[in-house]
Amino acid sequence: MQLTDRNRAILLEFGIGVPINLALAAALYYWILPAPAAMDTAPSRVVFALQCSALPALSMLLGVWAVALSRATSDAINPLAGKESYTLQVHLRYLSNTAEQVLLFTLSAAALSTFLDPETIVLIPTLAVLFFLNRIVYWLGYLRDPMYRGVGLSGTIYPVSIMTVVAAYDVVQLLVAGGTP
Repeated sequence: MQLTDRNRAILLEFGIGVPINLALAAALYYWILPAPAAMDTAPSRVVFALQCSALPALSMLLGVWAVALSRATSDAINPLAGKESYTLQVHLRYLSNTAEQVLLFTLSAAALSTFLDPETIVLIPTLAVLFFLNRIVYWLGYLRDPMYRGVGLSGTIYPVSIMTVVAAYDVVQLLVAGGTP
């Protein structure tokens, strides 16, 4: 398969997003976000992870409002009429992609939180803040040109993928060990 210049450009954006987000994650984790209060039980860490998921959910809510306002102020008020503007189409795609990733983030954060200790639970709010910021970068880039969504997408899809895989691995390890946490 031949990569076009556009394919290479979006892959470059994905690559650029990785070091930017690693640096931001390190700053949030080590210097910016305070360590949460002692959470020495798995249930308290799950509750905390669910609370932190409100920030990713906010990025989805912003998309819901953007779609609603775009429809209410245009000929696209009837979603079946096929009169969506380019901007509304971007809002709809942003909302769809964000909903998929919020679901993965929330489930993975809750599962992962049960395997984190009280000292490393700050990873969950770190990833929640990164998720929110990167969804906005993704959305703004997408509105400008679909080719500019790579940095924001890499800042959400990679961390969510890693969270999901690590949590699934931990679950498999737990099952192999006999299901005892």
